[in-house]
Amino acid sequence: MKEKTWAQYLEEKEEREYRQRQEDRKKEVLAAVMPVLNAFGITDVDYVIEETQHVLIVEGVQISSCEYNSMQAIMQEVAGYIFAKRWIPTHRKKKDPCIDSCVERITEHWKEEER
Repeated sequence: MKEKTWAQYLEEKEEREYRQRQEDRKKEVLAAVMPVLNAFGITDVDYVIEETQHVLIVEGVQISSCEYNSMQAIMQEVAGYIFAKRWIPTHRKKKDPCIDSCVERITEHWKEEER
């Protein structure tokens, strides 16, 4: 059995630490958003860490690409989701230009098909 070189050892250690930081970030985000979303009966939530981005997904809607966002920015996205998808009565969404403008602003970073 061939021993690892120092460079290989450091590379593996770095990879393990990176994965641990990503897992810790996921736990931190979900611990912060779940109580707020659960209060509105929303339980379908995930924080997906991909190679190039981190994404908060609520009820199948990608609401935030939040790799470099602060927890405050993520919570603002969550509040926007609750406002746009749960709080505004459906009958008002179609008739009020002010609400249309607000929803458009809140959802501007969501995927187009999920607005």
